[in-house]
Amino acid sequence: MQVHVTDTSTFEKDVIAANRSGLGKELLFDALTATKPLNGPKLRQATGGGAIDVEAFFDEIESYKAEFAFNFVELLRRRPSQLMVPSYIAKAFAFIAEG
Repeated sequence: MQVHVTDTSTFEKDVIAANRSGLGKELLFDALTATKPLNGPKLRQATGGGAIDVEAFFDEIESYKAEFAFNFVELLRRRPSQLMVPSYIAKAFAFIAEG
């Protein structure tokens, strides 16, 4: 048995942290924009070329988790290679596969 815990405090924050830049960043912002058409583009613009501020991003989705998750999954189906999986989840799946 192995125990893997979140790197931050929630699964959502771990996903955001793992995708703070690169293609994952674009995937997150596209899902946020679909969820919050006014605030999504504002946060994307404020972030610019820098890495996503995990707390600021989470603040935007905290009260919209279900809608954000739906939009995120819809985008992920079309762009699966853009998601970086948090390390503790990848380690858990590796452990299961070794089984």
